[in-house]
Amino acid sequence: MKNFYVLRHGQTTANTEHRLQGHTDTHLNETGREQARHAGRVLARLGIRPDRVIVSPLVRVWETAEEATGMPRDRFVIDPRIIEMGFGVLEMITDDEMTETFYREFHVETDHYHAPEGGESFYDVIGRIGDFLETMRSLPETGETVLVVSHGAAIHAMISYLNQDPITDFWKIHVGNCAILKVTLGAERALGEDRFEFIEEGFYPGR
Repeated sequence: MKNFYVLRHGQTTANTEHRLQGHTDTHLNETGREQARHAGRVLARLGIRPDRVIVSPLVRVWETAEEATGMPRDRFVIDPRIIEMGFGVLEMITDDEMTETFYREFHVETDHYHAPEGGESFYDVIGRIGDFLETMRSLPETGETVLVVSHGAAIHAMISYLNQDPITDFWKIHVGNCAILKVTLGAERALGEDRFEFIEEGFYPGR
Protein backbone atom coordinates (compact mmCIF):
# COMPACT_ATOMS: atom_id res chain seq x y z
CA MET A 1 0.00 0.00 0.00
CA LYS A 2 1.18 3.52 -0.78
CA ASN A 3 -0.29 6.68 0.78
CA PHE A 4 -0.10 10.35 -0.12
CA TYR A 5 -2.19 13.46 0.53
CA VAL A 6 -4.08 15.70 -1.87
CA LEU A 7 -5.03 19.35 -1.34
CA ARG A 8 -7.28 21.46 -3.55
CA HIS A 9 -6.21 25.09 -4.02
CA GLY A 10 -7.80 27.90 -2.05
CA GLN A 11 -10.49 30.28 -3.19
CA THR A 12 -9.95 32.72 -6.04
CA THR A 13 -12.19 35.57 -7.11
CA ALA A 14 -13.00 33.49 -10.19
CA ASN A 15 -14.34 30.78 -7.87
CA THR A 16 -16.74 33.22 -6.21
CA GLU A 17 -17.86 34.40 -9.67
CA HIS A 18 -18.41 30.76 -10.76
CA ARG A 19 -16.01 31.00 -13.69
CA LEU A 20 -14.36 28.12 -15.55
CA GLN A 21 -10.75 28.94 -14.68
CA GLY A 22 -9.26 25.94 -16.44
CA HIS A 23 -5.66 26.54 -17.50
CA THR A 24 -5.94 30.32 -16.94
CA ASP A 25 -3.58 31.58 -14.24
CA THR A 26 -5.46 33.20 -11.37
CA HIS A 27 -4.37 34.15 -7.85
CA LEU A 28 -5.82 33.31 -4.46
CA ASN A 29 -7.92 36.01 -2.87
CA GLU A 30 -7.44 36.74 0.84
CA THR A 31 -10.11 34.21 1.79
CA GLY A 32 -8.24 31.61 -0.25
CA ARG A 33 -4.99 32.41 1.52
CA GLU A 34 -6.66 31.97 4.90
CA GLN A 35 -8.19 28.69 3.72
CA ALA A 36 -4.72 27.50 2.74
CA ARG A 37 -3.31 28.52 6.12
CA HIS A 38 -6.20 26.64 7.76
CA ALA A 39 -5.29 23.56 5.71
CA GLY A 40 -1.72 23.90 6.93
CA ARG A 41 -2.93 23.98 10.53
CA VAL A 42 -5.02 20.84 9.95
CA LEU A 43 -2.03 19.02 8.47
CA ALA A 44 0.21 20.12 11.36
CA ARG A 45 -2.35 19.08 13.96
CA LEU A 46 -2.43 15.59 12.42
CA GLY A 47 1.36 15.39 12.29
CA ILE A 48 1.40 15.45 8.47
CA ARG A 49 4.58 17.26 7.47
CA PRO A 50 5.22 17.03 3.72
CA ASP A 51 8.72 16.13 2.58
CA ARG A 52 7.79 16.49 -1.08
CA VAL A 53 5.13 18.74 -2.61
CA ILE A 54 3.88 18.06 -6.13
CA VAL A 55 1.98 20.91 -7.78
CA SER A 56 0.22 21.77 -11.02
CA PRO A 57 1.81 24.46 -13.23
CA LEU A 58 -0.67 27.15 -12.11
CA VAL A 59 0.07 29.90 -9.60
CA ARG A 60 -3.10 29.51 -7.51
CA VAL A 61 -1.83 26.05 -6.60
CA TRP A 62 1.69 27.30 -5.83
CA GLU A 63 0.28 30.01 -3.55
CA THR A 64 -1.85 27.43 -1.75
CA ALA A 65 1.11 25.11 -1.27
CA GLU A 66 3.28 27.95 0.05
CA GLU A 67 0.65 29.03 2.59
CA ALA A 68 -0.17 25.48 3.69
CA THR A 69 3.37 24.13 4.03
CA GLY A 70 5.61 27.15 4.56
CA MET A 71 7.90 25.77 1.84
CA PRO A 72 9.22 28.03 -0.93
CA ARG A 73 7.91 27.26 -4.39
CA ASP A 74 11.38 26.50 -5.76
CA ARG A 75 11.20 23.25 -3.78
CA PHE A 76 7.96 22.14 -5.43
CA VAL A 77 7.83 19.45 -8.10
CA ILE A 78 5.68 20.63 -11.02
CA ASP A 79 3.63 17.96 -12.80
CA PRO A 80 1.46 19.15 -15.72
CA ARG A 81 -0.71 16.04 -15.50
CA ILE A 82 -2.47 17.43 -12.42
CA ILE A 83 -3.41 20.77 -13.98
CA GLU A 84 -7.07 21.78 -14.00
CA MET A 85 -9.44 20.62 -16.74
CA GLY A 86 -8.97 22.80 -19.82
CA PHE A 87 -11.90 24.65 -21.38
CA GLY A 88 -10.24 26.12 -24.48
CA VAL A 89 -12.18 29.00 -25.99
CA LEU A 90 -14.63 28.99 -23.06
CA GLU A 91 -12.07 29.63 -20.33
CA MET A 92 -13.22 32.16 -17.70
CA ILE A 93 -16.87 32.22 -18.71
CA THR A 94 -19.40 32.21 -15.87
CA ASP A 95 -22.25 29.77 -15.31
CA ASP A 96 -24.65 32.50 -16.45
CA GLU A 97 -22.74 32.93 -19.71
CA MET A 98 -22.91 29.23 -20.62
CA THR A 99 -25.48 28.01 -23.11
CA GLU A 100 -28.21 25.91 -21.53
CA THR A 101 -26.88 22.82 -23.34
CA PHE A 102 -23.28 23.32 -22.24
CA TYR A 103 -24.33 23.97 -18.63
CA ARG A 104 -26.49 20.83 -18.54
CA GLU A 105 -23.86 18.59 -20.15
CA PHE A 106 -21.01 19.91 -18.01
CA HIS A 107 -22.81 19.85 -14.66
CA VAL A 108 -25.42 17.11 -15.02
CA GLU A 109 -25.38 15.01 -18.20
CA THR A 110 -21.64 14.44 -18.12
CA ASP A 111 -21.85 11.40 -20.42
CA HIS A 112 -23.02 13.77 -23.19
CA TYR A 113 -20.39 16.48 -22.62
CA HIS A 114 -18.67 17.87 -25.72
CA ALA A 115 -15.41 19.69 -25.01
CA PRO A 116 -15.21 23.20 -26.47
CA GLU A 117 -12.56 24.02 -29.06
CA GLY A 118 -9.15 23.63 -27.44
CA GLY A 119 -10.67 22.08 -24.32
CA GLU A 120 -10.62 18.65 -22.71
CA SER A 121 -13.25 15.98 -22.23
CA PHE A 122 -13.85 14.32 -18.87
CA TYR A 123 -12.15 11.24 -20.32
CA ASP A 124 -9.07 13.31 -21.25
CA VAL A 125 -8.70 14.56 -17.67
CA ILE A 126 -9.26 11.13 -16.12
CA GLY A 127 -6.70 9.70 -18.53
CA ARG A 128 -3.89 12.04 -17.56
CA ILE A 129 -4.76 11.88 -13.87
CA GLY A 130 -4.77 8.08 -14.13
CA ASP A 131 -1.32 8.23 -15.70
CA PHE A 132 -0.13 10.36 -12.76
CA LEU A 133 -1.59 7.91 -10.25
CA GLU A 134 0.06 4.96 -11.96
CA THR A 135 3.38 6.81 -11.79
CA MET A 136 2.81 7.33 -8.07
CA ARG A 137 1.98 3.64 -7.67
CA SER A 138 5.19 2.59 -9.44
CA LEU A 139 7.54 4.75 -7.34
CA PRO A 140 9.72 2.94 -4.78
CA GLU A 141 8.85 3.37 -1.13
CA THR A 142 11.03 6.11 0.38
CA GLY A 143 9.17 6.88 3.59
CA GLU A 144 8.56 10.43 2.37
CA THR A 145 5.32 12.21 3.13
CA VAL A 146 4.00 13.50 -0.20
CA LEU A 147 1.44 16.28 -0.68
CA VAL A 148 -0.17 16.77 -4.10
CA VAL A 149 -1.77 20.19 -4.63
CA SER A 150 -4.22 20.40 -7.51
CA HIS A 151 -7.66 21.57 -8.69
CA GLY A 152 -11.34 20.77 -8.36
CA ALA A 153 -12.05 18.93 -11.61
CA ALA A 154 -8.63 17.26 -11.52
CA ILE A 155 -9.35 15.89 -8.04
CA HIS A 156 -12.80 14.74 -9.17
CA ALA A 157 -11.01 12.90 -11.98
CA MET A 158 -8.72 11.34 -9.38
CA ILE A 159 -11.72 10.15 -7.37
CA SER A 160 -13.34 8.78 -10.54
CA TYR A 161 -10.18 6.85 -11.38
CA LEU A 162 -9.73 5.48 -7.87
CA ASN A 163 -13.38 4.39 -7.62
CA GLN A 164 -13.56 3.29 -11.26
CA ASP A 165 -16.80 5.27 -11.41
CA PRO A 166 -18.94 5.80 -14.51
CA ILE A 167 -18.55 9.24 -16.06
CA THR A 168 -22.11 10.07 -14.93
CA ASP A 169 -20.80 10.12 -11.34
CA PHE A 170 -17.98 12.60 -12.04
CA TRP A 171 -19.42 15.37 -9.82
CA LYS A 172 -21.08 13.05 -7.29
CA ILE A 173 -18.73 13.96 -4.41
CA HIS A 174 -18.17 17.58 -3.38
CA VAL A 175 -14.54 18.76 -3.21
CA GLY A 176 -14.40 22.23 -1.65
CA ASN A 177 -11.59 24.77 -1.80
CA CYS A 178 -8.71 23.47 0.36
CA ALA A 179 -10.29 20.06 0.83
CA ILE A 180 -7.68 17.54 2.00
CA LEU A 181 -7.79 13.87 1.01
CA LYS A 182 -5.68 10.87 1.90
CA VAL A 183 -5.16 8.57 -1.09
CA THR A 184 -4.16 4.94 -0.75
CA LEU A 185 -2.89 2.99 -3.76
CA GLY A 186 -2.69 -0.78 -3.82
CA ALA A 187 0.05 -2.79 -5.49
CA GLU A 188 -2.05 -3.03 -8.66
CA ARG A 189 -5.17 -1.22 -9.76
CA ALA A 190 -6.85 -4.49 -10.70
CA LEU A 191 -6.81 -5.60 -7.06
CA GLY A 192 -9.42 -2.98 -6.15
CA GLU A 193 -7.42 -1.70 -3.18
CA ASP A 194 -7.28 1.94 -4.28
CA ARG A 195 -9.26 4.27 -2.06
CA PHE A 196 -9.44 7.77 -0.62
CA GLU A 197 -10.81 9.46 2.46
CA PHE A 198 -11.50 13.09 3.29
CA ILE A 199 -9.45 14.61 6.08
CA GLU A 200 -11.00 18.06 5.52
CA GLU A 201 -14.10 18.74 3.45
CA GLY A 202 -12.99 22.20 2.35
CA PHE A 203 -14.96 25.36 1.70
CA TYR A 204 -17.74 26.16 -0.76
CA PRO A 205 -17.11 29.20 -3.01
CA GLY A 206 -18.15 32.35 -1.22
CA ARG A 207 -17.98 30.74 2.22
